[in-house]
Amino acid sequence: MKMKFIKTLLLAGMLFDSSIMMAETNTTEIVATGEAATVKLLKRLGGDLKKELKKGVVKAAKFCSSKAQDITIELNRELGEGVMIHRTSLKYRNPANAPIEEEKEILEALQTLKAHDVKLPPYLLQKKSETHYKYYKPIMIEKKVCLKCHGMSAKISKKVKKVISDTYLNDLATGYRMGDLRGLFVVDIKTDRNGTK
Repeated sequence: MKMKFIKTLLLAGMLFDSSIMMAETNTTEIVATGEAATVKLLKRLGGDLKKELKKGVVKAAKFCSSKAQDITIELNRELGEGVMIHRTSLKYRNPANAPIEEEKEILEALQTLKAHDVKLPPYLLQKKSETHYKYYKPIMIEKKVCLKCHGMSAKISKKVKKVISDTYLNDLATGYRMGDLRGLFVVDIKTDRNGTK
């Protein structure tokens, strides 16, 4: 366990150092692009979810299962060439949001840091090449309403469980508590030599 924590700190340190180093090499625009994409998706999903919640938790659960992915696809069209956003998690509900190996490693590292009461960074920036970056923003459980669909199984209503199980046979996205790491926003950013496209 101690060895795993040391490896996690090394991975986190590598990512943090990378962010600091790149901030010194004029990546302000890259970070701004990543942040803007996450804010747009968060506002769009959050705004629509808030409307559905007024109709009840079951309606909100139906919205998430039927519309969240479509909203992400629609936003990616709007973001334009060179910028793509998606959400991922170790405990995903929609298989389309399952993490690739690289994302899994970052999620596991952040999860271990969180378990050791280390404050998570607001974002991580990874340089893939001179013209390719990945921006990662942690998604946290910050509102109690999130637990209506993602909390402890025993506390999720039968109607909400049915909506979820009717759509996702192998749902993993429950068992969360306030303050838990839910997942990541991942923004893939491809640039030209002068900045983002």
